[in-house]
Amino acid sequence: MSKDHRPHSSSGDPASGLSRRNLLSAAGWSAAAAVGAPSALAQSASAPPLRTAVAPVYFPREGLVPELSIGGKVAVITGASRGLGLATGLRLMAEGVTVIGTSRVPGNYPGHPFPLLPLDISVKASVDAFVGALAAQLGGRSIDILVNNAGRYVIGTPVPIAPALAGLFESQTQLAMETLYVGHVRVTNRLLPLMTQSAYSRLLFTVSGAGYFVGGTALSEANGLSFFSAYYSGKRALLAYANNLRGFLRTSGSPIQVSTVDPLVMNTALPVGLNPIYLEPVGGSGNSTNPFLQAVLEAFRAAHAVGLSPDFVAETYAQLLRMQDPLPNVLTGSRIEPYATQCASALVERGYLDENAQSALPIGAAGAPVAGSV
Repeated sequence: MSKDHRPHSSSGDPASGLSRRNLLSAAGWSAAAAVGAPSALAQSASAPPLRTAVAPVYFPREGLVPELSIGGKVAVITGASRGLGLATGLRLMAEGVTVIGTSRVPGNYPGHPFPLLPLDISVKASVDAFVGALAAQLGGRSIDILVNNAGRYVIGTPVPIAPALAGLFESQTQLAMETLYVGHVRVTNRLLPLMTQSAYSRLLFTVSGAGYFVGGTALSEANGLSFFSAYYSGKRALLAYANNLRGFLRTSGSPIQVSTVDPLVMNTALPVGLNPIYLEPVGGSGNSTNPFLQAVLEAFRAAHAVGLSPDFVAETYAQLLRMQDPLPNVLTGSRIEPYATQCASALVERGYLDENAQSALPIGAAGAPVAGSV
């Protein structure tokens, strides 16, 4: 087993078989990931030279020795009713952490293993009420660990599909930015005064591997990823905010250490039914009469159905929180099978390389400046 992972209990390229039809399927995702240098896409003029490579910081890591104990700490986890937030809360509880979670509708989760306070981070009034309820729940204690985990997928054609639907498109895009970015800034601003201001204090964000994408490559279009443009935008904004906040807190002498956890494909209910924010009309089951969007939805849901367990994210958080100097940004995923296929790591890494080829600041591409050049 590799040391980089600790397991827990518009058209494609006909020559390589990467057509839009077969890419927009669960098998297509794996096929695209498996295609290597011989493919026409890999040899296209837009692709970077083969010497260009990526070195992902994958977590969790096998055999990582904890440097700290977090027993007795208090953690607040937003979006903790199910999925990644629930798994993370349970994992921290196993380490002796007192966990307080949030949910948009806590009443939907009777018997939850830790307290859930009502919170919709996209609504300012909800955040205001939550801060008061949380202070009462804390009973004078400080927050040692804040995990900004709440989020939703945002899916839809990147332009209004009809003039009459422009208003819906704009309002849903606004909701997306409030949910993926502005809401996290709002919650963080309100809770920073409640966080431990000496010794151990951690602020973490569940961002996404999508935070490193901008899209627009042949590979991303073949996989229908332009339908996630608003999601990319919100996650990229959150990634930038978290990293700039870390730098500011460090230089200002604050003890709060900031990290982001960026999962690849996880087995959660986020893409199912009406859980996502849709930029265009869908039916009551979350299906679309737009054949292009529906093909993307089916492929995406199929990929997530066999994705990595949320326990991988939970273990990632547990490892970072027990490090003396936590890494600033990590991907939850693996290059080791079967995990690599489950999280589509090869496809994701290839996507980063394709985007590098179209970047204004490409790394390792032919003709690009090298370190020390003027």
